[in-house]
Amino acid sequence: MADFLEFEAQKLRAFLDVIRPWSSAYADATFGFVGIRNGERISILHGHLILGGGEFPTKNVEAGCIVGGIYRLADFGESYESALEKLSTGVMVTPYGDAGVLVGRDGRISAVFNPHPFGFANAQSRVTKFSLYGAQGNYLPSFDELTLALRAAEAPYDSIEEFANDFAIAGFRRDIAVIDVTANNVAAVDLTRKVVGNTAGIGVMLASKLDPQKCSVGYKVVSKGQVIDRKRISGEDFQWSDRGTLRYGTTDVPVPQGSVVQCFASYSGHLQHHGWIADPDTFPNVRRVLHHGFDSNLEGLKTYLFDEKHQEKNSRDFEVGVSNLLFMLGFSVDPLIGKKLESGPDIVATTNNGDVVLVECTINQINKDGKLGKLVDRAEVIRSHLDNSAYGHLRVLPVIVTARPKDAVGQFDVDAARSQGVLIITKENLMDAIERSVVSQDPDKLFALGWESLHREANSKPGRIE
Repeated sequence: MADFLEFEAQKLRAFLDVIRPWSSAYADATFGFVGIRNGERISILHGHLILGGGEFPTKNVEAGCIVGGIYRLADFGESYESALEKLSTGVMVTPYGDAGVLVGRDGRISAVFNPHPFGFANAQSRVTKFSLYGAQGNYLPSFDELTLALRAAEAPYDSIEEFANDFAIAGFRRDIAVIDVTANNVAAVDLTRKVVGNTAGIGVMLASKLDPQKCSVGYKVVSKGQVIDRKRISGEDFQWSDRGTLRYGTTDVPVPQGSVVQCFASYSGHLQHHGWIADPDTFPNVRRVLHHGFDSNLEGLKTYLFDEKHQEKNSRDFEVGVSNLLFMLGFSVDPLIGKKLESGPDIVATTNNGDVVLVECTINQINKDGKLGKLVDRAEVIRSHLDNSAYGHLRVLPVIVTARPKDAVGQFDVDAARSQGVLIITKENLMDAIERSVVSQDPDKLFALGWESLHREANSKPGRIE
């Protein structure tokens, strides 16, 4: 039996208390894991308990001693609460054998839970996370040996990371054994709705097992750059219909022509998701209007930023998309394109006050081909030029932008970027930035947010991206 001390158990109880008001939406929880089979038991290297967020196909793959599995807990009479209780104190029965997180000699399992990590308030969706940590260092297996076993398997994999992806584990941890828990949002603003003339169509999507009367949407109306109204629509004021695993609520509200509306979907008084709706032809951001004139509904921009197949064939388009987005956010942008400029960063952007953002873009891991070191060196070159040109008061912020989601960024790279003073921007940040661009943005305020985030992380302990 593992050693799970009382102060660690308090963190687990705190996590369960936070999500309890909408826990009925998590009856179809999924558990995926990668581990090592030792006789009758599987020692989990990385597990992922997913609450909400869609269905995942059941799968089991074994390559030598390596085991990967993913399945619905309910199919085997387990709830997410009972699974967490068993995983935090020892072993849980799975379809593939008894399994528990790999622990060190002391047998101790620790817990990490922060209900309000930095940036939580700015995130589009409420995603609540909890983690159980086990063995680290010399107690972990040789990943070189695991890689060789996977490459020699009947159905081969190139790496443990690729193998883990098949079991809903993005960003496999090589530094510590861990079980991550992701509680996804249970309500969301329907961002396909629009403002048409003097009417804003407001919609909300809700997990089908929840009570629509406990769902609400608050909204604010922005017209000609000014907030002119703030209201909340209760669940009983929506017209509801069932569509598969979701309930859809819709209603219309009057607004001045050309308005944009920011909506906040809540359940049982707790924010779940927010976003903007607007008439795409009348955005109160001239930079987005200009871009929209040549890129209807931002289809081209979204392809450049989020379409993985397109990026594989046209990787430089990702840089173009990031430049377009920076322009819409109010930055002055110099995309350093061309053979003679390859020694520089991908993009240089400045704020109204002159602070500088140096951007390196990648569709792969953030430190592939030494990108972090090159970016840091280029930042030092720019700082030196500014100091020698009477602009030493200006700040320089090196930024690495990846097309990958936050959980797919390797932990070693996260720590390396933080230690070198590089801000990481992930897929989630890009999606949020597109939402922000509906209304005019102040690039100096955005720079300040990035600067604060970077220096707050630098003063914290190593860990996941916040």
